[in-house]
Amino acid sequence: MPDRIALGEPRAELFGPHSWQPPAPRAAATAPRVPTAPPMPYQFAGKLLQDGRLQVFLAKGESVVAIQEGDTLDGGYRVESIGETQVTLIYLPLKQKQSIVVSSWLPPAAAGTSTGAPASSRATLSWRAPDTIKVGEDVKVELLVKTDGALRSLPLQVSFDPGALQFVEVQEGMFFKQGGQQTSFAHNVDQANGRLFVGITRSGADGAKGEDGLLTIVFRAKARIPRSELRVLAATAVSVGPGAVTVGLPQPQVLSVVQ
Repeated sequence: MPDRIALGEPRAELFGPHSWQPPAPRAAATAPRVPTAPPMPYQFAGKLLQDGRLQVFLAKGESVVAIQEGDTLDGGYRVESIGETQVTLIYLPLKQKQSIVVSSWLPPAAAGTSTGAPASSRATLSWRAPDTIKVGEDVKVELLVKTDGALRSLPLQVSFDPGALQFVEVQEGMFFKQGGQQTSFAHNVDQANGRLFVGITRSGADGAKGEDGLLTIVFRAKARIPRSELRVLAATAVSVGPGAVTVGLPQPQVLSVVQ
């Protein structure tokens, strides 16, 4: 009789315990990540009614840009529409729409008058500056504001003589910082044409009122000019409440640049 081949050692009990639980489900495949636009880098800086035309401004950091529908902005955004209460931008790489809330207030000349409208408050601007400066020297020109109502923002545009004055910087005053409140302060300067836009907005629910410095502009005298004027071309104050704000613009500030 042939020899039988010996079986190896058993690896497990033939009739050992067995789990009747269903196998654990396989982990579902991770869904692909849907790309999203980055956080909106722009915010509303202000709008001005000048020569019958409404101009809207957006701020990015400390810089300000005037926008029109169809404009392409830094960061890959295009201005799709400008409405009374919001600006709609398209993030071009993803073709996604994003909105920026703006103030719905318009000056009375643009919005018209309505019966029973809330009484308006008044904000008055005034200059404080020396009359004479020397060529090569820096001069600080302060713009003050006095108001009987609480203000949330006050964008404005200033003109200066680019042949006489070189813009150096603009500094925010203490008016909108009352009570240690945070503010947004941005500006845009066009030295060649002598134009400066400044947008100031106060955060929080309460507004600023009373009298204080709104901003200080620093210029360097470039050339001897007996009469150089600073003007506030337009200013739009936005109140905390529903009432409109009438802004009293100051008389031109005359600077005499001497040797």
